[in-house]
Amino acid sequence: MSQESVTYKRLRLDAAAIGALVCGGVALACIVADASPIVVLCGFLLFLTAVNYWISRDVLHPAFLFCGLWCSVAVLYLFCPVTIDSLSWSACALCAGGAFCFSLGCVLGNRGVVRNRALWFVHRTTNPQPRRILLVYSLFTLPLFVRDTARMAGGFAFSAQFIISARDALIAAPPGQTAYSNMMVSTAPMISILCAWLFLMEEDSRVLKSVAVVQVLIMCLLSTGRNMLLQFLVGWAVIAFLRVPNRNILAIKGRGVAIVLGVVTLLTVITLVTKRETQGGDAVQVAGDLTVEYIAGPLAALSFGMDHVGNMTQGTDPHGPVVNVPFPTNVYTFYQNYYIVSGVTGCLLVAFLIGAVNGGIFHAAICGNRVAAFFMAYIYYALALSIFSDAYGLVLRHVEVIAYAALYFGVLRWLPPVLLRESGATSPIAQSGTR
Repeated sequence: MSQESVTYKRLRLDAAAIGALVCGGVALACIVADASPIVVLCGFLLFLTAVNYWISRDVLHPAFLFCGLWCSVAVLYLFCPVTIDSLSWSACALCAGGAFCFSLGCVLGNRGVVRNRALWFVHRTTNPQPRRILLVYSLFTLPLFVRDTARMAGGFAFSAQFIISARDALIAAPPGQTAYSNMMVSTAPMISILCAWLFLMEEDSRVLKSVAVVQVLIMCLLSTGRNMLLQFLVGWAVIAFLRVPNRNILAIKGRGVAIVLGVVTLLTVITLVTKRETQGGDAVQVAGDLTVEYIAGPLAALSFGMDHVGNMTQGTDPHGPVVNVPFPTNVYTFYQNYYIVSGVTGCLLVAFLIGAVNGGIFHAAICGNRVAAFFMAYIYYALALSIFSDAYGLVLRHVEVIAYAALYFGVLRWLPPVLLRESGATSPIAQSGTR
């Protein structure tokens, strides 16, 4: 590529970033004059999203995704087609301040502790046997998971009622207990997801990649909810985009829109098929309303909870007590627990720290660190779920994932091959020219 072409390309990227920044600034200046707190919140988040993109020029940048996600939720709330409670100024201020603190922490974390770009764990594991052993383990747990799900549902059947009955059994389980027969079965979906990510990152065989993906999709669907499927799809998207050397909006706009629409459509279809409320004649309308309520409802619940802190405290429900806004919801965004414990100050501090962690992992991952790429695939689920609840606080799951990564990257990947010859291929992520 000629020097003139490179210069022209950089000018286009700079123009796009500056244009987004200017548009965000104009929108903020126009909207601040409005007396509605949600309109002001939309304008501020739009401006902050533009600033974060201008800083990074990378659609995987955590602060860009965080602010863009919250901006999308605020816009959906603003044009919500169902009746929904108004937001208070305090709730909008908390969301705006949290987005700003997350962005600030992310910028600092993205500076990186280590400046040398030749980081460790750049190359793929030369011995494929360890991850294939992990795949065998996941395949072994699959029939056990199917058996337990069938037991909870009262029998196996290829129907929506099968999933609905299994979910009812999971919900009816006593607090702190699991309806599955043992820990091997209850952790099987998450272990399968981690295994599939390793195959997507490091495996050459398309057949084995397909096996890993198919088994994890089955496991996610049988888990009766959408969270596990969302976890896998978010991680898959992160791994796929890390292979793309140029991740600015102009370069990946079509691919990015297709992925987002595909994930949203898939999750909506699963909602339509597997929710008890959507089994009537107006299933499509109910599923659409439920999707909107799931996305916009937590903002209204957060506002209600901040005005009635006693109603937001944790009870027997794993999320929180059900409140009417006016439709029932029990999710208050990821700020819920931090607000209960330490108020607004604690929420802003946690947002800053989480942003710094995300920024540090992002910096290492784009430099080629495979361990960071693995954890980036994992932690972006918590980022995506931040508009609903606090996946950052799932300490036990974090420990399990860290242990799994330590087993593979710290022990198994260094074992000499026993049955198969070594593969001298280099990392697909490194081949892609990631920075």
